[in-house]
Amino acid sequence: RSRIALSLSGGTTGDVAAGRAEVLFSYHVNPYARRGVTPYVFGGGAVLATSADHREYVVLGAGVETTPGGRWGLFVEGGVGGGLRIAGGLRIRRR
Repeated sequence: RSRIALSLSGGTTGDVAAGRAEVLFSYHVNPYARRGVTPYVFGGGAVLATSADHREYVVLGAGVETTPGGRWGLFVEGGVGGGLRIAGGLRIRRR
């Protein structure tokens, strides 16, 4: 019922290069469903770092996922953590 995810991203903040790392734990209501949509909640921490500074954030949110027990599924999620976060995409799982 739970998952852990690590994500790394890079970009710029103003004229300075920046990177963000997140560690998120999620709880899925029905992680083995082969059909339909199931909700989940997530929380964790994030660090935003530039060459001049770094900031830590608590990340909290919720989302829905299609076919979480299948080999692939779509997801949409929203939350907060250093600002508003909205994400959607395709998850591919290896078994």
